[in-house]
Amino acid sequence: AATACRADGLWLIALQLVASLAHSRTAPDVTSFNAVVAACQTGGQWREAMAIMEGMAKASIQPNSATCGAVVSAAEKGGQWQWALQVVSAAQGQGPGVDTITYNAAMSACLRVGKWGEALGLMENLVSSSL
Repeated sequence: AATACRADGLWLIALQLVASLAHSRTAPDVTSFNAVVAACQTGGQWREAMAIMEGMAKASIQPNSATCGAVVSAAEKGGQWQWALQVVSAAQGQGPGVDTITYNAAMSACLRVGKWGEALGLMENLVSSSL
C-alpha cells in the first residue's frame, strides 16, 4: 500500500501506513520505509524523508542505497544541497554506500545553487569509486 502512495506522491498517507505497522504485529522493514521515503521524495517533502531515514536507525533498520538515493533526491528537489552532501558523506562512511543515481542527485542539488566545486568533488568521488 505504501508503494501505491509513492506513485501518487501521497507521502502523508504512506507515513501513516508505516506508523500503523509499528503498532500492529507486522513490523515495518526497509522496503516499507523505502516506499515512504520515495513518496516523500515524489511529494517534495525532504524534511520528512530525512526524518524517516533517522527513524530507521532508531528502529534498528539499516537504510540501503535506495533509501539514500530517495533522500538525496528529495533534498535535491527541495534545494537542500547541504543535506544531500551530508547523506552522501554518511552513506560513504558507514552506510550502504552510494550508487550512481545518488551521486547524480547530489551533483544536481549542488549545481542548482551554483555549487560547482562541490559538484566536481562528487564527480571525482564517483569516478574514483568505479561505479
